[in-house]
Amino acid sequence: RVLFRSRPSEPPTYRLTLFRSGDAVHMANALLDVIPLEKEKAVEVADTAARVGLSLVGVWEQGLCETYSEELRRGYNIACDVSKAE
Repeated sequence: RVLFRSRPSEPPTYRLTLFRSGDAVHMANALLDVIPLEKEKAVEVADTAARVGLSLVGVWEQGLCETYSEELRRGYNIACDVSKAE
């Protein structure tokens, strides 16, 4: 008889979505100040949000995602949303 050990479950992940909040340069600079992203990624996310109205920044555990969101809102007046990743 074989007994299987249950794996510790992974913590749920959350998406950080950026909404158009000023020009792309402002949004990219805010992302670079708050989140450890490559410059190219920050510019791509900001450009997409500026053109389309929103853009996925990334997926992290809930606490980190909420911290990033709060810093972007309070420090840079950036509109963003945290939602559970599917």
